[in-house]
Amino acid sequence: MSDVVVLPEDLIVEILSWIPVKPLIRFRCVSKSWNSLIFTPKFIKLHFQRSPKYTHIFVNFPFPFIKYDFKPSNFASICSLRDLFESPSSAIRHGRRLVGIRDGSYPDCANVKIFCKGLVCLLYYDCGYDNLKEHYYFRFWNPATKLISGESPRFFLCRSNYRSTDVQFGFGFDNLSDTFKVVAMAVDIKSQQREVRVHCLGDMDWRKVLIPCGHRILSFEGKFVGGTINWLACPTVVFGSNTTQIDPVVTVHQLVIFSFDLKNETYKYIPMSIPIDSKPPMSLLIDSSPPELGILNHCLCLYYDRMETFVVWLMREFGDDKSWTQLLNISYEHLQIHKPFCTPICMSNDEELVLLQCSDSQWVVYKKRDNRINLIEEFHEEGEDKGILVPSFKSGRVALIDVTSGHRLRTF
Repeated sequence: MSDVVVLPEDLIVEILSWIPVKPLIRFRCVSKSWNSLIFTPKFIKLHFQRSPKYTHIFVNFPFPFIKYDFKPSNFASICSLRDLFESPSSAIRHGRRLVGIRDGSYPDCANVKIFCKGLVCLLYYDCGYDNLKEHYYFRFWNPATKLISGESPRFFLCRSNYRSTDVQFGFGFDNLSDTFKVVAMAVDIKSQQREVRVHCLGDMDWRKVLIPCGHRILSFEGKFVGGTINWLACPTVVFGSNTTQIDPVVTVHQLVIFSFDLKNETYKYIPMSIPIDSKPPMSLLIDSSPPELGILNHCLCLYYDRMETFVVWLMREFGDDKSWTQLLNISYEHLQIHKPFCTPICMSNDEELVLLQCSDSQWVVYKKRDNRINLIEEFHEEGEDKGILVPSFKSGRVALIDVTSGHRLRTF
């Protein structure tokens, strides 16, 4: 009988670090030592560095189908980018489903799901028993390992001092501290100060940063890129001492990006120096599709609807307001879209193919070089009535990321 060959630990680490997450998780049952190894911070970081980048996308429908019992059915999925370009509806339907994150202690599913580096940040809020305060807290979920953290520390907003419509959130990764951070912003109506709250995964509290309120933040969810979380903002008109209102008619050049640096926890405004004639001005209150920020190929993008045309601009070098280049300028007639509402979902590495999600659940694969439509599909969940879906998408990769540090752990 031949002797059993025992592999050295460093060789085991080397081999395991190249295995994709899904099969790697199965290796936990080989031995206790392997199970411990796979969840050590050092191995997690090594595995993340060696994982293929931006191969999957997180699809989240915050306002999904309504079932016959009038209870919302949560729908989210992690899909392969390659499969999305071939058949969007099939990729979403058969992707890694993330539905119904709940247990006895958490009867309601999260209201908002934000994806970053393989980790999903789940936002919960309620109005409390007295209906005078809004309670906010988070949980962190890794769909690859099916591990979810306990509640983060809560923070409260008094309804008399804050408007719930003026609360924004963001989720990103700080390379300096090597940790995930959640950012929540709200404007104090009385002081006209923007309060920025920052929470690190594993911490027991929130830090508060006060910022002068010079612009109105237009988007609810910030976009993470280059170690910063970014929101679209516009000028405000001041009436009296305590009241501000959006200027209803602005040009593209008046828009700015409010950028919050996770490393230094500081902010700056980035001008929107898009080299076009932006007249006639757009109306933020009337236009069917006001401008929004997105992420394409790790770059910030600005997209909006103007005069029966869908327009997308790309900031190729983050922070350089001179690096904006026009990516798309397509008529809705050419896209064969009847209602002017589109969202750029993802783009191939060579920028040849762009996937668009349009109103009425339509998916369009547009080929730039030939200026033609490669594919049009409609997606409706099986067994449900047809309805308009308003998804959000975040590109990234499936990862091991530890969510247990400093938080009570649950497995789903």
